[in-house]
Amino acid sequence: DVLMRWATALSRAGQGDLALRVLAPYLSRHLDDGDRLLLAMRLIFDARTAGRAIESTGADRTRFVKYFDAYAAIKGADLERAREWRKFVDR
Repeated sequence: DVLMRWATALSRAGQGDLALRVLAPYLSRHLDDGDRLLLAMRLIFDARTAGRAIESTGADRTRFVKYFDAYAAIKGADLERAREWRKFVDR
């Protein structure tokens, strides 16, 4: 719980790259956490729209698709928004 709060605080403070690094180990075990999946996808999307990669373009895309597929499987509430982000990340 502390790590999730820290990741959220980092993302709000403009440190999305670090926030995603904090979230990644958690999400590898909790692909059913829709809120955190959406946050992770947004962080990847934000980095891409800023013209940079968190890890690398390919690795970021792979991670985004993994999170997107998990989010779609749980029928996340903001799936349409995530679909729009995916279109951009897939370019």
